[in-house]
Amino acid sequence: MVYCMYFFSFSKLDEILKKEEKASCQTYFRKVLSENRNLAIKLVNDTRITFPCFFVLMPVVEKENIYSLLREDLKKAYDFSKSVSANKPSNLKKDIKNKILLKWMVESSHLHNNLGGDFNEVVDVAVSILANEYRELSLLGIISELIFMRNRYDENIHDLVWAYFRFNTPITLKYIARFLDSKNPKDRKLAKKLLGCEAKSCKDFLKYMTEDESKMIYTDESFQYASNPRVYAAKEGTDHDLHKGKQV
Repeated sequence: MVYCMYFFSFSKLDEILKKEEKASCQTYFRKVLSENRNLAIKLVNDTRITFPCFFVLMPVVEKENIYSLLREDLKKAYDFSKSVSANKPSNLKKDIKNKILLKWMVESSHLHNNLGGDFNEVVDVAVSILANEYRELSLLGIISELIFMRNRYDENIHDLVWAYFRFNTPITLKYIARFLDSKNPKDRKLAKKLLGCEAKSCKDFLKYMTEDESKMIYTDESFQYASNPRVYAAKEGTDHDLHKGKQV
């Protein structure tokens, strides 16, 4: 269940990362750098490279001092990642090029799993910026997929869930509801937790949403402050409550 609107053709380095994991990808890149520096620079600057693959190669980029040879958008991705890891504010100004960069980081992030380090944190911050500064609703599908993918691997999802709901639209719930029909029990359990109800199917929940969406209000609650956050609740003066699961 992937909602990315683009099809990715893997770069050579991505293929190695997918088949042989992180250490092998780094080792291969170092080997090519030592044998044919121009080819290595061409490989890392391949326009098909994904952000996860580039992130994996960042330690090599730093150690081998080839930052200056990166194309401009990769330099920005590198700087952004470093600022997040250092818990410093990003210096990305709001413009179309940086929006495209952040979208690439998020959209390609589902193509590789369990990268460790600060990778997930960097993606979470990118999602937060896309929600708060750009309100890029076209990404809701892929972000919802990321939430459930991480949950399947027992990775932390709290910051990503918070950033996802910062888009402040009930449409976020509709994407979550799709996972009520998943064959994976962990998906179904998380979907019910995020939706705050016991809907048995996506169809049931969407029917409920169609009838009562206008009565719902965003609460800004999150996993940081509650084990079962009420992301949406009834507007004052109504008897609607999304979290009374038996209604659906």
